[in-house]
Amino acid sequence: MWFSSERDSLRRKVIVEKYGSENRCLLPDPARSQRSSALWKGICSPLVPSSPYYNCFWTNTLLPVGSGDRIRFWFDQWISDTTLKELFPRIFAISTCRDGSVADFGYWQNDLLVWKINLRRDCFDWEKDQLDALMGVLDGMILHSRFQDRLVWKLTPDGLYSPSSFSKSLVGPGASNHDFWNVIWCGLAPPKVEAFMWQAVRDRIAVKEFLAFRGLIDKEDTLCPLCNIEKETVHHLLLSCHLSWAIWSYFLNQWGEAGIGGVLRNHDGEVLISFSKYVGVVDSNEAEVLAVREAFLIFSASSWANLNPVVIESDSSNTVKWVQNPSFAPWRFRQIMMKIETLKQIYSKEC
Repeated sequence: MWFSSERDSLRRKVIVEKYGSENRCLLPDPARSQRSSALWKGICSPLVPSSPYYNCFWTNTLLPVGSGDRIRFWFDQWISDTTLKELFPRIFAISTCRDGSVADFGYWQNDLLVWKINLRRDCFDWEKDQLDALMGVLDGMILHSRFQDRLVWKLTPDGLYSPSSFSKSLVGPGASNHDFWNVIWCGLAPPKVEAFMWQAVRDRIAVKEFLAFRGLIDKEDTLCPLCNIEKETVHHLLLSCHLSWAIWSYFLNQWGEAGIGGVLRNHDGEVLISFSKYVGVVDSNEAEVLAVREAFLIFSASSWANLNPVVIESDSSNTVKWVQNPSFAPWRFRQIMMKIETLKQIYSKEC
């Protein structure tokens, strides 16, 4: 993974010169590594399809495209879990550029790549369906000259590879007790909530069964006060009691699709446009980013777009930081941020 991030490092330059890897690529060429030393061949083994680590590596790796100059168009899995060469073999066969990067398959216009596939000959009728399908896939991708291509490791929040995460992915999904307690005490909830969850897992909540066992109440007085049917144990109180489950179901039903909204005001503070829409099940950060993109799109379609720049305001400090400097945005927002950056350059003087 360091091969992709340390583009100007001395060790990468030595590897490129010694083993003949292309300097612009994010990953070394596994075909060339087979003629290399045993050490380098072992390092590159997860890139070889016959390797037992191949599926694990590519299942947990993403190639978020930016400018497209370091990702191979036909041979890298940058759109799906399959290469374009395998998805569209006939178009690959008649392409004039088989070893080119993604950026080689188009031209730049206002910092955005316009797709152009050069072929050695015109497509036969039975090949046109593949070409149309390829162009349909490409039309959904946005490339921006100011963004860098990346190699992302999906098992870590920052997208950086760690040997421990790779080892865990090989072992399997089971988590150790140590990992489980780290999840409870990770600071996502207030301390009292974390303490209550710890007590529930350890069966240390003062329910009636526990109090009767300690001799603090009569052993005959252990029925659940909610349903008066079964004994009040931790599991019954929190999960199996039908009244408790009705409460859980009520709150779960409140979790539906996320919504975004905003207003467009003029310099006097008068509301000109308001909008709201559902965006599906997303977290709060993604909802805020989608709201900024929607605001730009609505403004770009309005009659004021050619008259005045727009200033976007958000109550999310993360969103403000990411819009001002997209390189800080999480890798999973890459496509959204490239669209925002394009609109920002056109319509906004400051954000």
